[in-house]
Amino acid sequence: MQGLALCCMVALMASSWRVEATLPPPERAYKILVPIPAVRRNHWNLFKPLLLALADRGHQVVTLQTMESGFSHPNITEVVIPVGRTIIGSRFGKSKDAAGALALLEVFLVPLVSRFYSSPTVMEYYRRRKEFDVVITNHLFNEMAYPFAVGMPFITLTTNGVEPRQCAVLGNVLNPAYVPSEYLDYPRPYSLLHRLHNLYTILSVAGYWRVWGMMPKIQREVSAIFPDLPPLLEIERNVSLALLNSNFGNHIPVPLLPSQVEVGSMHCVPGTSLPQVSWPHTHS
Repeated sequence: MQGLALCCMVALMASSWRVEATLPPPERAYKILVPIPAVRRNHWNLFKPLLLALADRGHQVVTLQTMESGFSHPNITEVVIPVGRTIIGSRFGKSKDAAGALALLEVFLVPLVSRFYSSPTVMEYYRRRKEFDVVITNHLFNEMAYPFAVGMPFITLTTNGVEPRQCAVLGNVLNPAYVPSEYLDYPRPYSLLHRLHNLYTILSVAGYWRVWGMMPKIQREVSAIFPDLPPLLEIERNVSLALLNSNFGNHIPVPLLPSQVEVGSMHCVPGTSLPQVSWPHTHS
């Protein structure tokens, strides 16, 4: 019940940031562990408002990450794990095609597992994870962090929005006849060719990532460190709450489970007035 209450609180916080100041104070402060081995700056643009809002309400947040993000809040402990060149901060964004991007991900993600867990600090927090009330991680590229979620209330933030793979894992299989993959879309209504291509894209990406490509290699690395843990994809099924970086304004309406909460635009802040500067007129 404690974990459920926290999940509900986080969902309300994430989807109602504009009225956060009017929320009643929490019953008590929670301890929140946020392991994110594979990080990119645009992902932190989404995590920062969530973690800062939790910290502002008195919760104690500890992040385990491989890139410094500049938190200066007294309730946030930022633990930066040195692993050399971070995965997605280097050459990933320079790839010109999906296949090249996936190849780069494989090059960086697989070795990152051993680099991350070779840190004594990471292993110490892993042993102490039961001292925390909940684990939050990035669903995208961070399956290697799932060992922290074993036996814990578990929340993911899906930075790429509604993802058919994650929806299917949670038991919410989206219809590819009208729901696009996270990588492409077509003019509506879909033609038969578009529906077939969309289905192929969803199945091929899911198959590569989960069945024959990325996850088996990451699983081997994780199993070498934690031989007694269940498979990562089995741990993933125990997600208590999935926060989705989407909303009705940037995605078609889709059926979602109560444990799937859209929080798109939670990183936006109220705009400020433009400076009142008078520019001299020029004449041609």
